[in-house]
Amino acid sequence: MNKLTSNMKRTEIAAPANIIQSMLVEAAQRISLWHNRSRQRHTLSTLTDDQLWDIGLSAQEAKSEFNKRFWQ
Repeated sequence: MNKLTSNMKRTEIAAPANIIQSMLVEAAQRISLWHNRSRQRHTLSTLTDDQLWDIGLSAQEAKSEFNKRFWQ
């Protein structure tokens, strides 16, 4: 086996590992985003009308946001 063939085999083996790693990182980032949305929406649901007014939202807008699915 020559040097070029040896390098090609290492690249062929490394490529799937890089793809899997990239997919896992992307999945972790997406799950983190979903978790943050869920947490923020829960916090939003606990605010009083005065607090909602301070951030520029009505109770109906907050309720609408809270009722969204975590992936939306």
